[in-house]
Amino acid sequence: SAPIQSTSAPAASAETALPSASATAAMPVASEPPKSEAATPANPPTPPAAPLAAAAGDTVLQKLNDSKNWLQHEDAKHYSIQLALMDAANRAQIAQYVRKIETEIGGQPVHLYPSRVGGLARFGILYGSFATHDEASKARARIATQLGNRLLQIRTVQGLRVEIDKSRSADL
Repeated sequence: SAPIQSTSAPAASAETALPSASATAAMPVASEPPKSEAATPANPPTPPAAPLAAAAGDTVLQKLNDSKNWLQHEDAKHYSIQLALMDAANRAQIAQYVRKIETEIGGQPVHLYPSRVGGLARFGILYGSFATHDEASKARARIATQLGNRLLQIRTVQGLRVEIDKSRSADL
């Protein structure tokens, strides 16, 4: 495989960058450090943005698949709290928001559900599953205070299933 190259590593001094005298005859002076040095740089390069975006997309996809399974098997009369409805194309923002909820609120699972609003793909972000409206209402009041957001909606699992069907968004 090709050697790892870093464009952000600082220039090495001649003392540390040059291979042994016997190897220099066949190699240019500005060569890469030996493989053992390249594998463990003192300041590893920052990964490019594309793999991070892919990782966020993978995180969202996994969460979405888990949530679709939850929606299929959860009691239709249970409730969940809708925290947000976000552009499905912005996977990094969705992943960041889910992490924020899991970290700051915790206690219940965070779910995603697919929807289309005005023909645009969206993901709803849901918090928890509650057997009664009263339980969901108490949780909504607590979360609204923590997030500073009073526009949280209590949704039934059945209502979410109907929305997914009506918006023809199960393919998202």
